[in-house]
Amino acid sequence: MSELQERFQRWANELVDLTARNELINFKVTKTSTILPEPKGLSKLLNGDTVAITDLCDLTDPDQMKPAKGAIKTAIEFKEQRGIEVLKLAAGFATWKTDKISNANAPLFLYSAELENEGWAFINTKLRLVDTEPEINPAPAPAPDEPIAIAPEKEGGEPLIPQLGSIDDYGSELAEYIVWFCSDGVMYSNDEIFEAVFSKLPFSRRGARIVGRIEDEINQLRASGGIR
Repeated sequence: MSELQERFQRWANELVDLTARNELINFKVTKTSTILPEPKGLSKLLNGDTVAITDLCDLTDPDQMKPAKGAIKTAIEFKEQRGIEVLKLAAGFATWKTDKISNANAPLFLYSAELENEGWAFINTKLRLVDTEPEINPAPAPAPDEPIAIAPEKEGGEPLIPQLGSIDDYGSELAEYIVWFCSDGVMYSNDEIFEAVFSKLPFSRRGARIVGRIEDEINQLRASGGIR
């Protein structure tokens, strides 16, 4: 590689956002635009079939309805206003740490999806993959001296945290949820674990007792080796 080519390569690398702001490196599930598809509907989608939104998620569940509507609305707006498809199916995740990001969560494979009947009533929405062959995530991979690990699935089904009136009413439910949340092998920070637990609780404010209780559960599990 010539000196000029090396210079251009350095410039290109500097233009790539390698921080947590890049969603191709730091993907996060959101409550407003991330659809977590049902296995049966997902299988049909990956086989190249056109799949109804009702086969991908349970629209009677508000927690699934909201992100589904958000994702479809955004896809339609981008298609109409900019002429581009933005729906993506992400699969397989890699994690690593660098000096720019403490805990990357990058999808390895991306499938472009499109709406087959945009403009119809939301309940009748149908989707299909543009191509059943995935694209490799174009985000830069970590350097060879930075360890990379494929994060396995979480073990078992997600424990149910009941909606109780006070943080003092909870027994082992919080610890059980934390153990499940950390069972995929990802090195979560205390803040990330806290956010995961708090999002499942019925409280709108983070009072001192709530914060203290969740932090105590996390610290006790770390001390006992229950989580890493």
